[in-house]
Amino acid sequence: MAYDSVWASRHGVGRADDLPSETLATDGKLLGWLAGMLAQDRHYHSVMATLTASENYPSTVVRAAAAFVGGEHYFFDAPTPGHCGEWSFPRSGTLPALQAKFLAQMKRLFAADIADWRPNGGSMCEQAVVMAACKAGDAFVELAPEDGGHFGASVLAERLGIESFAFPMRDDLIDVEATARLVEQYPTIRLLLVQSSHCRLPQPIEELAGALPERVTLAVDVSHTAGLIAAGLLPQPLLEGADILTFNTHKTLPGPNKGVIAFADRNHPLAEIVWDTVCPQLQSNSHPECLPGMVIALEEVANFGRAYAEQVLANARTLARVLDSSGLRVAGMEYGGTETHQVHVTIGAAEVSHKLANELLPTRGFRTNSVIIPGLGGEFGLRLGTQALTRRGLTEVEFAELGRLLGEATRWTADAQRLRYEVADLLADHPLFPLRFSFDELGETQHVGRLLGEVLR
Repeated sequence: MAYDSVWASRHGVGRADDLPSETLATDGKLLGWLAGMLAQDRHYHSVMATLTASENYPSTVVRAAAAFVGGEHYFFDAPTPGHCGEWSFPRSGTLPALQAKFLAQMKRLFAADIADWRPNGGSMCEQAVVMAACKAGDAFVELAPEDGGHFGASVLAERLGIESFAFPMRDDLIDVEATARLVEQYPTIRLLLVQSSHCRLPQPIEELAGALPERVTLAVDVSHTAGLIAAGLLPQPLLEGADILTFNTHKTLPGPNKGVIAFADRNHPLAEIVWDTVCPQLQSNSHPECLPGMVIALEEVANFGRAYAEQVLANARTLARVLDSSGLRVAGMEYGGTETHQVHVTIGAAEVSHKLANELLPTRGFRTNSVIIPGLGGEFGLRLGTQALTRRGLTEVEFAELGRLLGEATRWTADAQRLRYEVADLLADHPLFPLRFSFDELGETQHVGRLLGEVLR
């Protein structure tokens, strides 16, 4: 099995009993059952090596901030002032102050002139941008899935009568000249959406921006690399000429599950159309309980981001090198395997890759996922990410050992139980609290204690 409850109990985590059939709010049985389930979940995450590229560990203060009283109330205000009508609710002033702080952080960290924190996820950000930029009969260009693209926009666009084209590619990167010819050939194209989901290299955004006519909007989704961009280790798309930046906030940026849409110019003609598309057209609740956590996560990046991002990249390169030396097919080794947090291991057929990621590796202590590896003609493999374990304090030393264990774990005849124990032993010195590069660090204990005390009172 992927998670051994008996083993967990020997490590001080009692196995959660079945949900009691008769549970009254006053008898505490349901609460006791939930406590056991949460303890089991925490132990699972403690002993499993999370190498998924699309997840991270938010700090204790980021998680706790969502419990504030005002988070249970509605707040719909768009980034630019205006009367909300039926979408307006009286409030204390806390949420507008948090929104103002968020806007200042977005300007500092992403060169954004205006930004919207309200989208409930990255896919919704892409959909809002496509709906704002295009109408029925128009077209947009996106990365195909086999080239590392995300699926968030094309299905909705098809149902709305909006045509989609795939970016012409040259190896792992967008072919700028061929894209310019495509835009010239099809005057209905209104939007270029660069939504890299499987990414080892940053795309040529500055060159794309310089090759586009004025009628075409350039939007870049950086859900995977937002934390690395904010830290200054990857280029800023809005400074390279992109009109719009979108991302979710729980990958290299270790925040709550939300989305962001930002503009280089607050007066961009699509800005207010996007605000209206987000709310009320696509959603009627913006989940303001997540806003304090977003502000904290962005401030953690502002304070600790450079060291965090450098360690993420160093760990990714170490992982790529060790896996390559173990005989696995690591994509992109001609440039060291990666220039982001992601490492791609080519397996081959989809069913083999899926079985390895979803069935075998979890029994051996590893959480990964199986995707189409970009640039390899449709072959599948493991998309690995180093950001979550970097937050737990693993460095190149531990990632070298982890890479050795993962290389062994991919063999179908490997000793699952021994590997599971070795992975857990490796992680034992790197707990989920306190997380590195966060306000969990000991120097912030006084402030963390005050925050936790206030939100839980």
